[in-house]
Amino acid sequence: MGMEVSEQNGLLCVELDTGSIFSGYSEYIKDFNDTLAQIQYDLSKKLYQSAETQAQVGIMNSYAKGQSVLYLRDGSIKKFRLPQSDSFGICDNYKSPSFLTSISDKSCYQKFQDLSQVCTSIFNPQQFSSTINFLRGSSTGSTRFSISVSKIYQKNSITGEITQLDSNVPSSTYDAVACSCSNQLLEAHYTLLYTPTSNGYFTANSMSVILVIADSALYDVKYCTQSSIATNQPILVKQIFSFEFLVFQTTSGLYKSGNPGYIKGLPLLASFGSSDGIQQVRTQGLRLYSKNNQGLCFTAASTITDFQTDSVNFGQDLSLSCKVNLNAAQLKSYCQKDYSTLSFQKPNLKIFSQLLSEVKSIGVFGSANPAYQGDWKSIVYDDLSGFQSDITNDQQYDETMSTCNLMAGLEFEVLTSKLGFLEDPQNYVIGVRVTGIYDQWSYNQIDATTAQSFSHFARVKFVEALPEDLLQQNTPTSGLLPKLPYDLFYPLTVQSDAGQGEYIKIQAVLLVAVGSVLALLIL
Repeated sequence: MGMEVSEQNGLLCVELDTGSIFSGYSEYIKDFNDTLAQIQYDLSKKLYQSAETQAQVGIMNSYAKGQSVLYLRDGSIKKFRLPQSDSFGICDNYKSPSFLTSISDKSCYQKFQDLSQVCTSIFNPQQFSSTINFLRGSSTGSTRFSISVSKIYQKNSITGEITQLDSNVPSSTYDAVACSCSNQLLEAHYTLLYTPTSNGYFTANSMSVILVIADSALYDVKYCTQSSIATNQPILVKQIFSFEFLVFQTTSGLYKSGNPGYIKGLPLLASFGSSDGIQQVRTQGLRLYSKNNQGLCFTAASTITDFQTDSVNFGQDLSLSCKVNLNAAQLKSYCQKDYSTLSFQKPNLKIFSQLLSEVKSIGVFGSANPAYQGDWKSIVYDDLSGFQSDITNDQQYDETMSTCNLMAGLEFEVLTSKLGFLEDPQNYVIGVRVTGIYDQWSYNQIDATTAQSFSHFARVKFVEALPEDLLQQNTPTSGLLPKLPYDLFYPLTVQSDAGQGEYIKIQAVLLVAVGSVLALLIL
């Protein structure tokens, strides 16, 4: 994609390529289209994730795509072990994440007969955080860095309530008398920030983890009685792990800017902020939270376990919803934005906060470069007064009917179009807008103290606005002379980092080249 300028036989040659990112396959696959591209993508992804791709020779302070992430513990360098599910749902504790292959909230079940063997090992949160150092590259001589524990949540094993702890990671404790494991690890969510290098490799910059532990997990005494352990029926305990890669910094020219455009069905690229002008982009694209396993709305600080996420894919609409439980008095307060008596605030619910404050911009193209500001569109916010914390009259409560007219949802509208050659148009994003949607909630319980469920929602909507030339396109009649596409130079206008001088020179060279070809054909 883009232009390549070279000198051949004393002539200045300009090559313009505006094909799709998968256009290289078209020479080998007849009638190649987006559907075949998706099949190729899915197949290669499955093969890639199932293969062991550790390089024979490591790279100093850098990883190649697909190499196993390495770490140092107890004086020995090993592949970082992240439990992942086997074909039966049982945790395989010897699997390792491959560089740039994110693992999204995968659950598996630890299988054991003896609690003493697992409580201080695979259930110990320190084994997944403070006792390990990661390597910046796949060579054993690479520099090390320690993992940063960003948050620790503790789940009450009786009430299920979750509270946030300080950053000191506790060690798990085995109690044979009570047959319990205190501070047992339930979840570990990793984020690795990396820097692409000019030679095509990637340097690991930093690593952070969010941990979820149980205060005290109780088990049947037979799993702590040595005389009966051998005959015990194995018990299954669920754990959840994720490993995500985020771009920390990039170098100019590493990623292509402009075409190819998005392929329908592939993830929408999203930035969650920038550092020194570099967008922080998640390798999995934009994923949105909706509800927990009980269908309830949750906030980032109150519930992190058992949530549901959905991928936002280009050209595919998406609807999300969750519930809040309110009695009559709470509904009135909620409607009037008085959250003093409630355990949550509407703007802080994850279904809304991710769209209101976390996602900052969207990639214009499917190959948007994190280093080029012009490749990213900031989100426009329109009519969100219902999510502002100030007391305004935009939400109204009717005392007589016990109804509330409130902003209960958000619409994330992505406006798209096509550019490039008419024969092979490329999808791109024109802009993104977030708008509030009103709904009416009616309380209809006899007892005013009884909680009633009300639904919040968010929806992602793709709206395509095609250029007039595409809407009015007719099959052209053949002529004596070859007909060039009308928009031959159009892709050049979307190159965000090309200077005006370069742009004029390139157009001039192409015009001369095209004119020469036409002259030869006429002669």
